[in-house]
Amino acid sequence: HLDLLLLRAAVRSGAQLRHEMPEVPIQEQGRIGGVLTVRGAVRSRMLIDATGNAAWLRRSLGLRRIALSDPMIVARGQVRGEVASLGVDGMRFVPEPNGWALMIAHDGLISWTALCTDGQQPVAPSVLASLPETIAASKAATGWQLTQPVAGDGWLIAGDAGGRVDPAGGSGLSDALASGARAAHAAAQSLQSEGPG
Repeated sequence: HLDLLLLRAAVRSGAQLRHEMPEVPIQEQGRIGGVLTVRGAVRSRMLIDATGNAAWLRRSLGLRRIALSDPMIVARGQVRGEVASLGVDGMRFVPEPNGWALMIAHDGLISWTALCTDGQQPVAPSVLASLPETIAASKAATGWQLTQPVAGDGWLIAGDAGGRVDPAGGSGLSDALASGARAAHAAAQSLQSEGPG
């Protein structure tokens, strides 16, 4: 729902909505001047990559992603039922010697995330073991990472496309919005200093 609200706000502000996926960046004299899509060239004075974990522009340009932490493994899943120990707010954050676990109750379901920092495979919190799964657990390698550089002549990288942090703080959404706002501000300043294009 938030994606749709943000999209509508961007269109009301003058953004053009395009559905074709970029294939390669247009590189001219060391500057990114847009993207090539299956429908042809889309020119731009500033390209902002906010493709999340897909990190399209980082991959296209062959940019380095630097690990800022030891590797971590995160697991997520969902069960149906109730657990009294979640408390009145329906949440419980459990620090563990090798990571943490988070459980959030909603609509008769409990979504959980567990993270291990010592290479072990995270599992659902034991208090959830007797409840039926509604979404099978999925696991992924993660860690604090940063793309370098995150900006260049005619381009910027924002959000998860530019880096990742441990989700324990629960600030992923606000971090993504702040990163997007900073990218837009930096792009506007860069374009204003160039003058009309």
